[in-house]
Amino acid sequence: MPEDLVLYALILVAVGVVSGFAAGLFGIGGGVILVPTFLVLFPRFGAGPTVVMHCAVGTCLALVVPAAIMSTRKQRALGNIDSRMLRTWLPWVALGTFAGVFTIQLLHTLS
Repeated sequence: MPEDLVLYALILVAVGVVSGFAAGLFGIGGGVILVPTFLVLFPRFGAGPTVVMHCAVGTCLALVVPAAIMSTRKQRALGNIDSRMLRTWLPWVALGTFAGVFTIQLLHTLS
């Protein structure tokens, strides 16, 4: 089993490189490559068939957060962020986020 984990880790690193390259070169979201990869690998890590899609999409969404933080820091250092506009949009973004979280709880998935 440890050999399998090393192999899966190497596969994830390779897919991460390909995903980042494709995202930078073509402007696509990395999830186009990552989600299908996670759908194949996560069951091998023990994810059940009813949650594997949720885990794959959730992992991709979680990967967006550090990328967004790093790009925001870089753009702020370059002076490319309009703080006044950001302050205007921030309450609406927060409201939309909370509305989405509460709405998704009302929806039922097929399983």
